[in-house]
Amino acid sequence: MNLMQKELLLIASILLSIQSFAQEQLLIQLKENVNVEDFKKSHSFDMTYERTLFRAINLHLFQTNEKIAIASIAQHYMVKQVETEQAIEERTTPNDPDFGTQWALERIGAPKAWDITTGGTTTRGDRIVVAVLESGFEVNHEDLVGNLWINPHEVAGNGLDDDGNGYIDDIHGWNVRGNRNEFDSNFHGQSVTGIIGQEGDNGLGGAGINWDVDLMLMQYRTVPDIFEAYDYVYEMRRLYNESNGAQGAFVVVTNASWGLSDIVPCPESSMWYDAYEQLGEVGILTAASVKNSPINIDEVGDTPSGCPSEFLISIMNTDRFEEKASVSAFGLQSVDLAAPGVDIFTTGVNNSYNPSFDGASSAAPHVAGAVALLYSMPFEQIAIDALNKPSETAKLIRKVILDGAERLPTLTGLNATGARLSVYNSMLELQAYINPVSGNALEIYSAYPNPANNIITIEYEAKGFDNMRLHVYDAIGRVVIKDIITPCCQEINRFGIDVSKLESGNYFVELEQNDAHKVIPFFKD
Repeated sequence: MNLMQKELLLIASILLSIQSFAQEQLLIQLKENVNVEDFKKSHSFDMTYERTLFRAINLHLFQTNEKIAIASIAQHYMVKQVETEQAIEERTTPNDPDFGTQWALERIGAPKAWDITTGGTTTRGDRIVVAVLESGFEVNHEDLVGNLWINPHEVAGNGLDDDGNGYIDDIHGWNVRGNRNEFDSNFHGQSVTGIIGQEGDNGLGGAGINWDVDLMLMQYRTVPDIFEAYDYVYEMRRLYNESNGAQGAFVVVTNASWGLSDIVPCPESSMWYDAYEQLGEVGILTAASVKNSPINIDEVGDTPSGCPSEFLISIMNTDRFEEKASVSAFGLQSVDLAAPGVDIFTTGVNNSYNPSFDGASSAAPHVAGAVALLYSMPFEQIAIDALNKPSETAKLIRKVILDGAERLPTLTGLNATGARLSVYNSMLELQAYINPVSGNALEIYSAYPNPANNIITIEYEAKGFDNMRLHVYDAIGRVVIKDIITPCCQEINRFGIDVSKLESGNYFVELEQNDAHKVIPFFKD
Protein backbone atom coordinates (compact mmCIF):
# COMPACT_ATOMS: atom_id res chain seq x y z
CA MET A 1 0.00 0.00 0.00
CA ASN A 2 1.57 3.28 -1.11
CA LEU A 3 1.51 6.56 0.82
CA MET A 4 -1.43 8.03 -1.12
CA GLN A 5 -3.53 4.92 -0.51
CA LYS A 6 -2.76 5.11 3.21
CA GLU A 7 -3.79 8.78 3.33
CA LEU A 8 -7.05 8.05 1.50
CA LEU A 9 -7.78 5.17 3.86
CA LEU A 10 -7.11 7.42 6.87
CA ILE A 11 -9.43 10.14 5.53
CA ALA A 12 -12.17 7.59 4.84
CA SER A 13 -11.76 6.19 8.33
CA ILE A 14 -12.03 9.66 9.88
CA LEU A 15 -15.13 10.48 7.83
CA LEU A 16 -16.73 7.17 8.81
CA SER A 17 -15.93 7.85 12.44
CA ILE A 18 -17.44 11.33 12.26
CA GLN A 19 -20.55 9.98 10.55
CA SER A 20 -20.99 7.24 13.11
CA PHE A 21 -20.78 9.66 16.03
CA ALA A 22 -22.63 12.57 14.43
CA GLN A 23 -25.62 13.34 16.56
CA GLU A 24 -28.99 14.47 15.35
CA GLN A 25 -31.43 16.34 17.55
CA LEU A 26 -35.06 15.30 17.67
CA LEU A 27 -37.85 17.42 19.12
CA ILE A 28 -40.48 15.00 20.40
CA GLN A 29 -43.84 16.23 21.61
CA LEU A 30 -45.61 13.68 23.77
CA LYS A 31 -49.34 13.42 24.08
CA GLU A 32 -51.12 15.22 26.88
CA ASN A 33 -50.58 13.68 30.35
CA VAL A 34 -47.80 11.38 29.08
CA ASN A 35 -44.79 11.36 31.40
CA VAL A 36 -41.42 11.56 29.69
CA GLU A 37 -40.01 8.93 32.06
CA ASP A 38 -42.71 6.49 30.95
CA PHE A 39 -41.89 7.22 27.31
CA LYS A 40 -38.17 6.62 27.90
CA LYS A 41 -38.98 3.18 29.28
CA SER A 42 -41.49 2.29 26.58
CA HIS A 43 -39.52 2.91 23.37
CA SER A 44 -36.69 0.92 21.80
CA PHE A 45 -35.33 3.61 19.52
CA ASP A 46 -31.58 4.29 19.61
CA MET A 47 -31.82 7.75 21.15
CA THR A 48 -31.19 9.42 24.48
CA TYR A 49 -33.18 12.01 26.38
CA GLU A 50 -31.36 15.34 26.71
CA ARG A 51 -33.78 17.79 28.36
CA THR A 52 -37.31 19.10 28.52
CA LEU A 53 -37.94 22.17 26.37
CA PHE A 54 -41.49 23.46 26.91
CA ARG A 55 -43.47 21.84 29.71
CA ALA A 56 -46.84 23.33 28.77
CA ILE A 57 -46.84 21.48 25.42
CA ASN A 58 -44.93 18.38 26.71
CA LEU A 59 -41.98 18.98 24.34
CA HIS A 60 -38.61 17.27 24.88
CA LEU A 61 -35.22 17.06 23.19
CA PHE A 62 -33.62 13.72 22.31
CA GLN A 63 -30.29 12.88 20.68
CA THR A 64 -29.54 10.02 18.30
CA ASN A 65 -26.37 8.71 16.67
CA GLU A 66 -28.27 7.05 13.87
CA LYS A 67 -30.69 8.10 11.20
CA ILE A 68 -33.97 7.06 12.77
CA ALA A 69 -37.13 6.98 10.69
CA ILE A 70 -39.16 9.91 11.97
CA ALA A 71 -42.35 8.17 10.88
CA SER A 72 -41.60 5.27 13.20
CA ILE A 73 -41.26 7.53 16.23
CA ALA A 74 -44.38 9.47 15.24
CA GLN A 75 -46.37 6.22 15.28
CA HIS A 76 -45.47 5.51 18.90
CA TYR A 77 -48.65 5.54 20.96
CA MET A 78 -47.25 8.14 23.40
CA VAL A 79 -46.00 10.58 20.73
CA LYS A 80 -48.02 13.49 19.35
CA GLN A 81 -45.39 14.61 16.83
CA VAL A 82 -41.67 14.69 16.16
CA GLU A 83 -39.41 17.03 14.22
CA THR A 84 -35.70 17.23 13.48
CA GLU A 85 -33.71 20.33 14.39
CA GLN A 86 -33.97 23.17 11.87
CA ALA A 87 -31.64 26.07 11.18
CA ILE A 88 -32.80 29.57 12.17
CA GLU A 89 -32.34 32.78 10.22
CA GLU A 90 -32.49 36.33 11.50
CA ARG A 91 -34.92 38.22 9.32
CA THR A 92 -32.94 41.33 8.45
CA THR A 93 -31.11 42.61 5.37
CA PRO A 94 -28.67 45.32 6.54
CA ASN A 95 -27.48 47.95 4.08
CA ASP A 96 -25.22 51.01 4.31
CA PRO A 97 -26.18 53.27 7.24
CA ASP A 98 -27.06 56.40 5.28
CA PHE A 99 -30.24 57.44 7.08
CA GLY A 100 -30.65 58.57 10.65
CA THR A 101 -34.26 59.64 11.08
CA GLN A 102 -37.07 57.80 12.82
CA TRP A 103 -39.59 58.27 10.04
CA ALA A 104 -41.50 55.15 11.06
CA LEU A 105 -42.67 56.52 14.41
CA GLU A 106 -44.60 59.36 12.81
CA ARG A 107 -46.03 56.97 10.21
CA ILE A 108 -47.58 54.67 12.81
CA GLY A 109 -48.95 57.55 14.88
CA ALA A 110 -46.59 57.11 17.84
CA PRO A 111 -46.22 60.84 18.69
CA LYS A 112 -50.02 61.20 18.98
CA ALA A 113 -50.14 57.99 21.01
CA TRP A 114 -47.53 59.38 23.41
CA ASP A 115 -49.94 62.20 24.27
CA ILE A 116 -51.98 59.44 25.94
CA THR A 117 -49.24 57.16 27.32
CA THR A 118 -45.54 56.49 26.91
CA GLY A 119 -45.67 53.02 28.46
CA GLY A 120 -44.50 51.46 31.69
CA THR A 121 -47.39 50.16 33.81
CA THR A 122 -51.05 49.28 33.78
CA THR A 123 -53.52 51.17 35.95
CA ARG A 124 -53.02 48.41 38.55
CA GLY A 125 -49.30 49.20 38.67
CA ASP A 126 -48.23 46.03 36.82
CA ARG A 127 -44.88 46.56 35.12
CA ILE A 128 -45.41 45.69 31.44
CA VAL A 129 -42.86 43.19 30.12
CA VAL A 130 -41.84 42.37 26.53
CA ALA A 131 -39.86 39.15 26.08
CA VAL A 132 -37.30 39.58 23.30
CA LEU A 133 -35.99 36.27 21.90
CA GLU A 134 -32.73 37.11 20.19
CA SER A 135 -29.20 35.92 19.52
CA GLY A 136 -27.59 38.41 21.89
CA PHE A 137 -27.81 41.71 23.74
CA GLU A 138 -25.71 44.39 25.45
CA VAL A 139 -27.11 45.12 28.90
CA ASN A 140 -25.04 48.27 29.41
CA HIS A 141 -26.25 50.29 26.40
CA GLU A 142 -26.95 53.86 27.52
CA ASP A 143 -30.37 53.99 25.84
CA LEU A 144 -31.58 50.56 26.98
CA VAL A 145 -30.17 49.96 30.45
CA GLY A 146 -32.98 51.83 32.19
CA ASN A 147 -35.63 49.72 30.43
CA LEU A 148 -34.26 46.25 31.11
CA TRP A 149 -36.55 43.96 33.07
CA ILE A 150 -35.26 43.36 36.58
CA ASN A 151 -36.57 40.24 38.27
CA PRO A 152 -37.92 41.66 41.55
CA HIS A 153 -37.84 38.26 43.23
CA GLU A 154 -34.18 37.50 42.51
CA VAL A 155 -31.13 38.82 44.42
CA ALA A 156 -28.39 39.68 41.94
CA GLY A 157 -25.07 37.94 42.31
CA ASN A 158 -25.78 35.71 45.31
CA GLY A 159 -25.58 32.48 43.31
CA LEU A 160 -29.03 31.35 44.49
CA ASP A 161 -32.36 30.68 42.81
CA ASP A 162 -34.21 33.09 45.08
CA ASP A 163 -37.58 32.90 43.32
CA GLY A 164 -37.47 29.13 42.88
CA ASN A 165 -38.08 29.16 39.12
CA GLY A 166 -35.09 26.93 38.33
CA TYR A 167 -32.74 29.72 37.20
CA ILE A 168 -29.94 31.23 39.28
CA ASP A 169 -29.57 35.03 39.21
CA ASP A 170 -31.92 35.48 36.24
CA ILE A 171 -31.97 39.22 36.73
CA HIS A 172 -32.72 40.41 33.16
CA GLY A 173 -33.85 37.12 31.63
CA TRP A 174 -31.78 34.12 30.58
CA ASN A 175 -29.18 33.00 28.05
CA VAL A 176 -30.74 29.66 27.20
CA ARG A 177 -27.94 28.54 24.91
CA GLY A 178 -25.23 29.30 27.45
CA ASN A 179 -27.39 28.32 30.44
CA ARG A 180 -26.29 31.49 32.22
CA ASN A 181 -27.47 34.97 33.10
CA GLU A 182 -24.90 36.78 30.95
CA PHE A 183 -25.46 37.63 27.29
CA ASP A 184 -23.35 37.84 24.15
CA SER A 185 -23.24 41.06 22.16
CA ASN A 186 -25.18 40.87 18.92
CA PHE A 187 -26.03 43.49 16.29
CA HIS A 188 -29.38 41.98 15.38
CA GLY A 189 -30.64 41.55 18.92
CA GLN A 190 -29.52 45.00 19.93
CA SER A 191 -31.31 46.61 16.97
CA VAL A 192 -34.58 44.75 17.53
CA THR A 193 -34.63 45.57 21.24
CA GLY A 194 -34.12 49.28 20.64
CA ILE A 195 -37.17 49.57 18.38
CA ILE A 196 -39.37 48.23 21.17
CA GLY A 197 -37.94 50.15 24.07
CA GLN A 198 -35.21 52.74 23.66
CA GLU A 199 -35.68 55.10 26.56
CA GLY A 200 -37.61 58.19 25.52
CA ASP A 201 -37.18 61.81 26.48
CA ASN A 202 -33.74 61.15 28.01
CA GLY A 203 -31.60 63.25 25.66
CA LEU A 204 -29.92 60.16 24.14
CA GLY A 205 -30.27 58.53 20.72
CA GLY A 206 -33.86 57.99 19.61
CA ALA A 207 -37.09 56.84 21.21
CA GLY A 208 -38.63 53.39 21.20
CA ILE A 209 -42.30 52.63 20.68
CA ASN A 210 -42.33 52.59 24.49
CA TRP A 211 -40.35 55.24 26.34
CA ASP A 212 -40.76 53.13 29.46
CA VAL A 213 -41.08 49.32 29.39
CA ASP A 214 -39.46 46.20 30.89
CA LEU A 215 -37.41 44.28 28.32
CA MET A 216 -36.93 40.62 29.26
CA LEU A 217 -33.88 39.29 27.42
CA MET A 218 -33.94 35.68 26.19
CA GLN A 219 -30.89 34.58 24.17
CA TYR A 220 -31.15 31.57 21.84
CA ARG A 221 -29.17 29.88 19.07
CA THR A 222 -31.17 26.81 18.08
CA VAL A 223 -34.79 25.72 17.81
CA PRO A 224 -34.63 23.83 21.14
CA ASP A 225 -33.36 27.04 22.75
CA ILE A 226 -36.42 28.91 21.48
CA PHE A 227 -38.84 26.41 22.97
CA GLU A 228 -36.95 26.54 26.27
CA ALA A 229 -37.18 30.32 26.19
CA TYR A 230 -40.92 30.07 25.61
CA ASP A 231 -41.14 27.71 28.60
CA TYR A 232 -39.42 30.34 30.79
CA VAL A 233 -41.68 33.13 29.56
CA TYR A 234 -44.83 31.03 29.88
CA GLU A 235 -44.05 30.01 33.46
CA MET A 236 -43.27 33.58 34.52
CA ARG A 237 -46.60 34.89 33.18
CA ARG A 238 -48.54 31.91 34.55
CA LEU A 239 -47.10 32.56 38.00
CA TYR A 240 -47.97 36.24 37.71
CA ASN A 241 -51.59 35.47 36.86
CA GLU A 242 -52.05 32.85 39.57
CA SER A 243 -50.40 34.93 42.30
CA ASN A 244 -52.16 38.20 41.34
CA GLY A 245 -48.78 39.77 40.62
CA ALA A 246 -46.90 38.52 43.68
CA GLN A 247 -44.65 36.20 41.61
CA GLY A 248 -43.43 35.89 38.04
CA ALA A 249 -43.64 38.66 35.44
CA PHE A 250 -46.41 40.41 33.51
CA VAL A 251 -45.20 39.40 30.03
CA VAL A 252 -47.72 40.56 27.40
CA VAL A 253 -45.87 39.85 24.15
CA THR A 254 -42.83 38.08 22.73
CA ASN A 255 -40.94 39.23 19.65
CA ALA A 256 -39.86 36.79 16.92
CA SER A 257 -37.69 38.62 14.37
CA TRP A 258 -36.48 35.26 13.07
CA GLY A 259 -37.77 32.07 11.49
CA LEU A 260 -36.73 28.71 10.11
CA SER A 261 -34.25 29.15 7.27
CA ASP A 262 -35.99 26.56 5.08
CA ILE A 263 -39.56 27.19 4.02
CA VAL A 264 -41.54 25.14 6.51
CA PRO A 265 -45.35 25.28 6.79
CA CYS A 266 -46.90 25.72 10.25
CA PRO A 267 -50.22 23.86 10.43
CA GLU A 268 -52.46 23.63 13.47
CA SER A 269 -50.98 20.19 14.14
CA SER A 270 -47.46 21.57 14.65
CA MET A 271 -45.62 21.99 17.95
CA TRP A 272 -45.05 25.65 17.00
CA TYR A 273 -48.81 26.22 16.84
CA ASP A 274 -49.22 24.49 20.20
CA ALA A 275 -46.56 26.75 21.71
CA TYR A 276 -48.32 29.95 20.64
CA GLU A 277 -51.68 28.65 21.79
CA GLN A 278 -50.26 27.88 25.24
CA LEU A 279 -48.55 31.27 25.48
CA GLY A 280 -51.83 32.88 24.50
CA GLU A 281 -53.77 31.01 27.17
CA VAL A 282 -51.79 32.86 29.85
CA GLY A 283 -52.11 36.17 27.99
CA ILE A 284 -49.00 36.38 25.79
CA LEU A 285 -49.14 37.42 22.14
CA THR A 286 -46.27 36.94 19.69
CA ALA A 287 -45.21 39.36 16.94
CA ALA A 288 -43.53 37.34 14.16
CA SER A 289 -41.74 38.66 11.09
CA VAL A 290 -42.20 37.05 7.68
CA LYS A 291 -39.34 35.66 5.62
CA ASN A 292 -37.10 38.13 3.79
CA SER A 293 -38.00 36.71 0.41
CA PRO A 294 -40.71 37.81 -2.06
CA ILE A 295 -42.72 34.61 -1.57
CA ASN A 296 -46.42 34.06 -1.02
CA ILE A 297 -46.72 32.42 2.40
CA ASP A 298 -50.24 31.28 1.57
CA GLU A 299 -48.74 28.99 -1.07
CA VAL A 300 -45.49 27.78 0.50
CA GLY A 301 -45.87 28.41 4.25
CA ASP A 302 -43.45 29.86 6.80
CA THR A 303 -42.56 29.22 10.45
CA PRO A 304 -43.41 30.86 12.73
CA SER A 305 -45.09 33.69 10.79
CA GLY A 306 -47.42 31.31 8.96
CA CYS A 307 -48.81 29.72 12.13
CA PRO A 308 -52.61 30.12 12.26
CA SER A 309 -52.71 30.74 16.01
CA GLU A 310 -55.04 33.55 17.06
CA PHE A 311 -52.35 34.64 19.53
CA LEU A 312 -49.73 35.30 16.83
CA ILE A 313 -49.48 38.43 14.68
CA SER A 314 -47.69 37.92 11.36
CA ILE A 315 -45.96 41.04 9.98
CA MET A 316 -44.53 41.98 6.59
CA ASN A 317 -42.43 45.13 6.15
CA THR A 318 -42.98 48.33 4.21
CA ASP A 319 -40.76 51.19 3.09
CA ARG A 320 -41.09 54.98 3.31
CA PHE A 321 -43.44 54.98 0.31
CA GLU A 322 -45.96 52.65 2.04
CA GLU A 323 -45.10 49.85 -0.36
CA LYS A 324 -44.06 46.28 0.33
CA ALA A 325 -40.31 46.07 0.80
CA SER A 326 -38.78 44.33 -2.18
CA VAL A 327 -37.54 41.34 -0.16
CA SER A 328 -40.59 40.93 2.08
CA ALA A 329 -42.85 37.88 1.94
CA PHE A 330 -46.60 38.39 1.79
CA GLY A 331 -49.87 36.46 2.00
CA LEU A 332 -53.51 37.49 1.86
CA GLN A 333 -54.54 34.82 4.39
CA SER A 334 -51.35 34.17 6.36
CA VAL A 335 -49.94 37.67 6.95
CA ASP A 336 -51.94 39.93 9.27
CA LEU A 337 -50.56 43.40 8.54
CA ALA A 338 -47.47 45.40 7.64
CA ALA A 339 -45.15 47.63 9.67
CA PRO A 340 -42.23 49.88 8.75
CA GLY A 341 -39.08 47.90 8.07
CA VAL A 342 -36.65 49.97 5.98
CA ASP A 343 -34.08 52.48 7.24
CA ILE A 344 -35.12 52.19 10.88
CA PHE A 345 -33.08 54.10 13.46
CA THR A 346 -32.37 52.03 16.57
CA THR A 347 -29.70 51.00 19.05
CA GLY A 348 -26.49 49.27 17.98
CA VAL A 349 -23.60 47.37 19.52
CA ASN A 350 -20.76 48.86 21.55
CA ASN A 351 -23.09 51.48 23.03
CA SER A 352 -23.72 52.94 19.58
CA TYR A 353 -26.72 53.49 17.30
CA ASN A 354 -27.79 51.79 14.11
CA PRO A 355 -29.24 54.40 11.73
CA SER A 356 -30.55 51.98 9.10
CA PHE A 357 -31.88 48.65 10.30
CA ASP A 358 -33.72 46.86 7.49
CA GLY A 359 -35.87 43.81 6.91
CA ALA A 360 -38.87 42.09 8.42
CA SER A 361 -36.79 41.88 11.61
CA SER A 362 -37.38 45.59 12.09
CA ALA A 363 -41.11 45.37 11.34
CA ALA A 364 -42.09 42.85 14.03
CA PRO A 365 -40.76 44.88 17.00
CA HIS A 366 -42.92 47.83 15.95
CA VAL A 367 -45.94 45.61 16.53
CA ALA A 368 -44.57 44.05 19.73
CA GLY A 369 -43.95 47.56 21.04
CA ALA A 370 -47.47 48.63 20.08
CA VAL A 371 -48.97 45.70 22.00
CA ALA A 372 -47.05 46.71 25.13
CA LEU A 373 -48.04 50.37 24.76
CA LEU A 374 -51.74 49.48 24.54
CA TYR A 375 -51.58 47.69 27.89
CA SER A 376 -50.35 50.94 29.48
CA MET A 377 -53.46 52.90 28.54
CA PRO A 378 -55.41 54.12 31.59
CA PHE A 379 -58.17 51.52 31.34
CA GLU A 380 -58.77 49.87 34.69
CA GLN A 381 -60.89 47.12 33.15
CA ILE A 382 -58.09 46.04 30.80
CA ALA A 383 -55.65 45.81 33.70
CA ILE A 384 -58.08 43.70 35.73
CA ASP A 385 -59.06 41.45 32.81
CA ALA A 386 -55.41 40.90 31.88
CA LEU A 387 -55.03 38.83 35.05
CA ASN A 388 -58.53 37.38 35.40
CA LYS A 389 -59.19 36.74 31.71
CA PRO A 390 -55.70 36.75 30.16
CA SER A 391 -56.41 34.91 26.91
CA GLU A 392 -59.54 36.95 26.15
CA THR A 393 -57.64 40.18 26.84
CA ALA A 394 -54.77 39.11 24.59
CA LYS A 395 -57.25 38.41 21.78
CA LEU A 396 -58.80 41.85 22.29
CA ILE A 397 -55.41 43.57 22.03
CA ARG A 398 -54.65 41.60 18.86
CA LYS A 399 -58.03 42.60 17.46
CA VAL A 400 -57.56 46.33 18.04
CA ILE A 401 -54.05 46.11 16.53
CA LEU A 402 -55.58 44.67 13.34
CA ASP A 403 -58.75 46.82 13.35
CA GLY A 404 -56.73 49.99 13.92
CA ALA A 405 -54.23 49.31 11.12
CA GLU A 406 -54.29 51.94 8.38
CA ARG A 407 -55.72 50.60 5.13
CA LEU A 408 -53.51 51.40 2.14
CA PRO A 409 -54.08 50.76 -1.58
CA THR A 410 -50.47 49.64 -1.94
CA LEU A 411 -51.10 46.73 0.44
CA THR A 412 -54.41 45.49 -0.96
CA GLY A 413 -54.18 41.76 -1.56
CA LEU A 414 -50.80 41.45 0.19
CA ASN A 415 -52.00 40.86 3.75
CA ALA A 416 -55.25 40.04 5.50
CA THR A 417 -56.03 43.63 6.50
CA GLY A 418 -54.51 45.38 3.48
CA ALA A 419 -53.04 47.69 6.07
CA ARG A 420 -50.02 48.99 7.98
CA LEU A 421 -49.72 49.28 11.77
CA SER A 422 -51.11 52.43 13.42
CA VAL A 423 -50.67 52.36 17.18
CA TYR A 424 -52.70 55.57 17.59
CA ASN A 425 -55.65 54.20 15.62
CA SER A 426 -55.48 51.04 17.72
CA MET A 427 -55.76 53.18 20.83
CA LEU A 428 -58.94 54.68 19.39
CA GLU A 429 -60.24 51.17 18.73
CA LEU A 430 -59.50 50.12 22.30
CA GLN A 431 -61.17 53.22 23.68
CA ALA A 432 -64.26 52.57 21.56
CA TYR A 433 -64.41 49.02 22.89
CA ILE A 434 -64.02 49.98 26.55
CA ASN A 435 -66.04 53.18 26.52
CA PRO A 436 -68.40 53.39 23.56
CA VAL A 437 -69.41 57.01 22.97
CA SER A 438 -72.93 57.63 21.73
CA GLY A 439 -72.87 59.86 18.67
CA ASN A 440 -70.02 62.06 17.51
CA ALA A 441 -70.76 65.15 19.58
CA LEU A 442 -68.69 66.56 22.41
CA GLU A 443 -70.58 66.81 25.69
CA ILE A 444 -70.02 68.82 28.90
CA TYR A 445 -71.87 67.35 31.85
CA SER A 446 -71.03 69.65 34.75
CA ALA A 447 -68.84 72.41 36.18
CA TYR A 448 -68.24 72.30 39.94
CA PRO A 449 -68.10 73.78 42.50
CA ASN A 450 -70.38 76.45 41.18
CA PRO A 451 -69.91 79.16 42.41
CA ALA A 452 -66.16 78.55 42.18
CA ASN A 453 -63.36 80.12 44.17
CA ASN A 454 -59.95 78.76 43.11
CA ILE A 455 -60.41 75.65 40.89
CA ILE A 456 -63.45 74.70 38.85
CA THR A 457 -63.66 71.10 37.61
CA ILE A 458 -65.18 70.34 34.20
CA GLU A 459 -66.70 66.91 33.50
CA TYR A 460 -66.99 66.05 29.82
CA GLU A 461 -67.13 63.26 27.25
CA ALA A 462 -65.16 63.43 24.01
CA LYS A 463 -64.96 61.42 20.82
CA GLY A 464 -61.46 60.03 20.42
CA PHE A 465 -58.20 61.61 21.50
CA ASP A 466 -58.09 64.68 19.26
CA ASN A 467 -57.03 67.80 21.16
CA MET A 468 -59.71 70.22 22.35
CA ARG A 469 -59.49 73.99 22.49
CA LEU A 470 -60.53 75.51 25.84
CA HIS A 471 -61.75 79.10 26.16
CA VAL A 472 -63.11 80.84 29.25
CA TYR A 473 -65.13 83.99 28.41
CA ASP A 474 -66.25 86.77 30.74
CA ALA A 475 -69.77 88.21 30.70
CA ILE A 476 -69.04 90.55 27.76
CA GLY A 477 -67.36 87.88 25.60
CA ARG A 478 -63.68 88.54 26.22
CA VAL A 479 -61.34 85.49 26.35
CA VAL A 480 -59.76 85.44 29.81
CA ILE A 481 -58.29 81.89 29.78
CA LYS A 482 -57.35 79.61 26.88
CA ASP A 483 -55.63 76.25 26.71
CA ILE A 484 -55.34 72.98 24.79
CA ILE A 485 -56.81 69.87 26.46
CA THR A 486 -56.01 66.28 25.45
CA PRO A 487 -58.90 63.96 26.31
CA CYS A 488 -58.06 60.57 27.72
CA CYS A 489 -59.78 57.31 27.94
CA GLN A 490 -62.50 57.19 30.54
CA GLU A 491 -66.14 57.63 29.58
CA ILE A 492 -66.25 60.70 31.84
CA ASN A 493 -63.14 62.89 31.71
CA ARG A 494 -62.30 65.64 34.18
CA PHE A 495 -59.87 68.53 34.31
CA GLY A 496 -59.47 71.54 36.55
CA ILE A 497 -59.22 75.23 35.58
CA ASP A 498 -57.44 77.71 37.85
CA VAL A 499 -59.86 80.67 38.17
CA SER A 500 -58.30 82.15 41.30
CA LYS A 501 -57.14 85.29 39.46
CA LEU A 502 -60.51 86.06 37.89
CA GLU A 503 -62.73 88.76 39.30
CA SER A 504 -66.13 87.86 40.74
CA GLY A 505 -68.83 87.51 38.12
CA ASN A 506 -70.41 85.32 35.44
CA TYR A 507 -68.21 83.30 33.06
CA PHE A 508 -68.57 80.65 30.34
CA VAL A 509 -66.38 77.61 29.58
CA GLU A 510 -66.26 76.55 25.92
CA LEU A 511 -64.75 73.28 24.62
CA GLU A 512 -64.14 72.75 20.89
CA GLN A 513 -63.11 69.48 19.29
CA ASN A 514 -62.98 69.39 15.51
CA ASP A 515 -66.43 70.67 14.41
CA ALA A 516 -68.14 70.14 17.77
CA HIS A 517 -68.31 72.68 20.59
CA LYS A 518 -70.08 72.94 23.95
CA VAL A 519 -70.50 75.79 26.46
CA ILE A 520 -71.35 75.75 30.16
CA PRO A 521 -71.72 78.76 32.51
CA PHE A 522 -70.31 79.22 36.02
CA PHE A 523 -70.05 81.96 38.63
CA LYS A 524 -66.76 83.07 40.21
CA ASP A 525 -67.03 84.18 43.87
